[in-house]
Amino acid sequence: CTPRVLVPGLCATHIGGGILIARLASRLAMYTTIPSNVPIDVMIAMAAQCHLASAKHIVPITIEYMEPFFMHNDKVEEYISSEVKNTEQERQQTLMRKAIQESQRLADKANPITAPFGEAVVGGSSLGVGSPTNCARIAHFLAKGEVKKVKIELYAEMFARRAINVPGILMAAIDGHSTSNVTAYKNSMDTAREKGVEVEILEIPEHSVQRVTIEATEGDSMVESINSAGARLILKDAKPSLKRAKEIAKELGIVIIE
Repeated sequence: CTPRVLVPGLCATHIGGGILIARLASRLAMYTTIPSNVPIDVMIAMAAQCHLASAKHIVPITIEYMEPFFMHNDKVEEYISSEVKNTEQERQQTLMRKAIQESQRLADKANPITAPFGEAVVGGSSLGVGSPTNCARIAHFLAKGEVKKVKIELYAEMFARRAINVPGILMAAIDGHSTSNVTAYKNSMDTAREKGVEVEILEIPEHSVQRVTIEATEGDSMVESINSAGARLILKDAKPSLKRAKEIAKELGIVIIE
């Protein structure tokens, strides 16, 4: 709580946000038919672990960025040496410059205000479904001929979500469908069987990696990428050509992050 208390307004935002989320959750539970299959014990246990992880990983980042805005007590500062205060000031000025540069980079990657939304993603989130689907779509257009086999390799988090992302990956890998094709998404598992496409699904240890390999009659392909929100990709490797994979992504309107 320390960083929030020391910065005006953040503590109120933190507590207020918790209250709003709790109220939303209770209203959803009481007044909608949305199913909840997660036991309350699991929710509480997970929240406790998130709290521990936050203290170790998130709070240090919060302190780094919020330090320039912490409250100061002039009577306390009288006991702090000028050398320490000068070091703090230099660190804070460096942080401000860093934050501005990071914000500018984020702005450069954002969609223009005239077209803020990308293509719709059916079946799940742009992270859970959209990004791996677009990986497979690039692989489809890199391959040549009829698709005979699709090998899907997903890191742990995406592998756990395979129920929602594999249908998207298959519709893109087999027929090149986009993330917004509802009918293709619903039918993709049956389509794979009807066309006799062999499917292999594996979990891999590489963090955030999603890899789609296609065996086709006239030319195989492979796309390896880093999963990213907004259905975007960081292309790590592609065969037969990484350069061509980037060109295909541009032609399809798939955002590639460098």
